[in-house]
Amino acid sequence: MSLDYPDYEELRKRSKFLGWLWRLSDAGYYFGLIGSIIWPLAVIGCQITSRKRQLPWDKAFLLLILGMVVCFSIFWGAAQFKKFVLRRGKSLKSKP
Repeated sequence: MSLDYPDYEELRKRSKFLGWLWRLSDAGYYFGLIGSIIWPLAVIGCQITSRKRQLPWDKAFLLLILGMVVCFSIFWGAAQFKKFVLRRGKSLKSKP
């Protein structure tokens, strides 16, 4: 359970659509966070353990950097979108 789950519960009471957007951005947040950690380990592990399909070091380094940039961008974008959805939800009035 994430630390901001009470915010999600309050947002879900106000709007189902914003609650769905929150869940979508939360999944993107964790995908980007975990991907930016696992991606370099996977590339390095494949380079070390693969005997037949090793990439040259410059291509492997480029793949590593590009993957990290993509995953970190997903992480940052999802965090910003989550913040936007929360602000949007707080501006709505509560349902009776």
